Amino acid sequence: MKIMRWAAVITLALVLTLAAVSKLGTIEDSQISLQQLNVFPQGTLQFLVYALIGAEVAVALSLLLFRRSFLAPLASSGLFASFLTYHAYRVSAGITVPCTCFGMFLRLHPAVGIIANCALVAISLFVLAARPPPHKVQMNLSPMKET
Repeated sequence: MKIMRWAAVITLALVLTLAAVSKLGTIEDSQISLQQLNVFPQGTLQFLVYALIGAEVAVALSLLLFRRSFLAPLASSGLFASFLTYHAYRVSAGITVPCTCFGMFLRLHPAVGIIANCALVAISLFVLAARPPPHKVQMNLSPMKET
């Protein structure tokens, strides 16, 4: 179970890192992808792309560094669930242009994005369920002996 969990953590961290790095090279494309939704004000798109890149990097690092924490896989699940919602919205709005989720590396059709993000949410939930137990802190509450 430990090896499967680490493989899942590394997979999630690699996907998030690849997505963040690739967006850095194509900031404008990512802004256009968000603009197609007609949901966000034009002036906020660049900020949203940079915030997304920061969130992807933060979650990737937290998955690798805080292996006992429930927050890292929970944040990963939430991030991939939001990506799933993004792709579902694109499908429902009839947007068939591939998104720039992975910038210059990979362009996903919205339907493929839905499938991929469902899998990534499932992997994140597996990491959450399979996390090691927290460290046990033992407290000695017996009265101290005076010497």
